[in-house]
Amino acid sequence: MKLAIFTHSKSAFFVQNIQQLLFESLDSLGINVVCLNESHPVDYKFTWNIILFPDEFFILDREVPEPPETLPDNIIIVNGEQRRSPWYKRAIPYILKSAIVWDIDYDTAIKLNKEGILSYFLPLGYKNKFLPYSNISTPPRFPKELFIGKDFYTYTSERLSFSNRPIDILFIGRLSDYRNDFFVKNSESLSKYECFFCFSDAVSPRHSINISQEMVISLCQRSKIILNLHHGANSYFEWHRIIHLGIWQKALVVSEPCSFNPYFFPNTDYIEVLRCSIADKINFLLTTEKGQILANNTINKSFNKLKKDVRLSDILLKLLGKIR
Repeated sequence: MKLAIFTHSKSAFFVQNIQQLLFESLDSLGINVVCLNESHPVDYKFTWNIILFPDEFFILDREVPEPPETLPDNIIIVNGEQRRSPWYKRAIPYILKSAIVWDIDYDTAIKLNKEGILSYFLPLGYKNKFLPYSNISTPPRFPKELFIGKDFYTYTSERLSFSNRPIDILFIGRLSDYRNDFFVKNSESLSKYECFFCFSDAVSPRHSINISQEMVISLCQRSKIILNLHHGANSYFEWHRIIHLGIWQKALVVSEPCSFNPYFFPNTDYIEVLRCSIADKINFLLTTEKGQILANNTINKSFNKLKKDVRLSDILLKLLGKIR
């Protein structure tokens, strides 16, 4: 079996990270696998062509999107778009053309199967010694407009404990109307804490913020709480923010209610509360002894589960067993 993992060269760093994570995990299984971009043809040279985020790969830098009917039938689409988003609509023609879909959202994979599209859930799990998520002992210098305090650079310990992290609450993402409403209504409550909120109004969810991978990971490793808010009113499990930026970096995730996934559970592996109660729950976690005990227990339990039970190589081995 020969596999090629394709991503667009102009995709944001976290898409490149997914490509690298898949490559290293497949390579560890002894699979013949390469990483390619849009400069290489998608053809029958490989047993399977794994395409990350087709709404970008087949569309960016093209006057006319790649016609789905010209593509070979040995394509696996990795989808990470929410079903109600405009980016998902752009991906649909390529999803329909693909032989298989690996979706990073459990609920979406189930719905695609009900619609007659062969789809499997792809939880992007743990890989030991994955360099992009390694400890950043000395954080990079941030642009002045991002207002990083001088104290931030004095915290160099590996995976700082909850109470010692200098940032209380971190949120990085596109500023939708739904999210803006939350921050406006809770601005007074959140202003008591050391917060880092980095917003964007960009048209693509993966080209939203001019901030490097190293900056993002250093922020996550120095934040007590990663705040997870949906883009809109529909429930979703934001795997990348919750798992890769939160649990993997040993930060506590506080989220409004998410859709179901079979690996990580609310108020066991992360804190889940109704949107209207998030500010009060954050206050409890940051200011009370019981809250900090809960935070530390949740962080340790979820990280150990990720590291032991949600290894990407194990997951990929099962998925490949279904398509050989």
